[in-house]
Amino acid sequence: MLDRNNTIVADLAPAGATPTLDALPRRFADFATLGEALDYAGQGRRGMNFHDARGQLVRAYPFAELGEDALVHAQRFVAMGLKPGDRVAMIAETGAEFAACFFGAVYACLWPVPLPLPTSFGGREAYVEQLRVMLKSSDPSLFLCPSELLSYAEEAGADRGVPARDWDSLGDIEPAMGELPTPDSDDIAFSNIRAARRAFRMVSPSLIASFCRTSAPTGLACRSRTPTAAFRGCPGTTTWVSSAACCRRWPCNSRSIT
Repeated sequence: MLDRNNTIVADLAPAGATPTLDALPRRFADFATLGEALDYAGQGRRGMNFHDARGQLVRAYPFAELGEDALVHAQRFVAMGLKPGDRVAMIAETGAEFAACFFGAVYACLWPVPLPLPTSFGGREAYVEQLRVMLKSSDPSLFLCPSELLSYAEEAGADRGVPARDWDSLGDIEPAMGELPTPDSDDIAFSNIRAARRAFRMVSPSLIASFCRTSAPTGLACRSRTPTAAFRGCPGTTTWVSSAACCRRWPCNSRSIT
């Protein structure tokens, strides 16, 4: 098959997708911050490829385009009055919009808080209640979501006074002018999605981070902690601890997003 498709041979990717091969050299876990990694990746041709349920390519999203979109969103977040260290909850939909908002939050020195899509269990009321619990624990200043889930987000956010918007509505906000905020060099970040209680800042090379998330199928809480710099290529190892007190250590073979 490869011999009959020059595009695949040249790029190691199907037609229309971002290539696997690129003249931009790969860098492995040597970036100071996540934003710096995206800046570097944007110099090449690689990116994300989104497919439908049938495996058909829906959108190719080069890292260069992602970086441009993220910078615009970062300026929009600033225009909305969000300050460094504020949290932005967002439904973790597999799509370009989520990726752009996530990195936009990073560029604006905000903390992105990905929240799960609804499951098939319990229906609308159960999902809204789940969102309420997570909004209470993460205490975000903004809640972003796909348009089809906006009513869910608005209902869940109403109790906490958290404004909800869909991805598309961000286009109505005029981006702020001027420089984006820069992080302090000695910030320490703690992200506990289920029980975040303290303020934290993004994103500096010396960041220390602790993450807590929940396994959707089992409901077990998983914690990972990087004892050194959370966004400095993840040196060392990461410890995963489940609520059943089963501990394992995994080598953190973090790579550049290129």
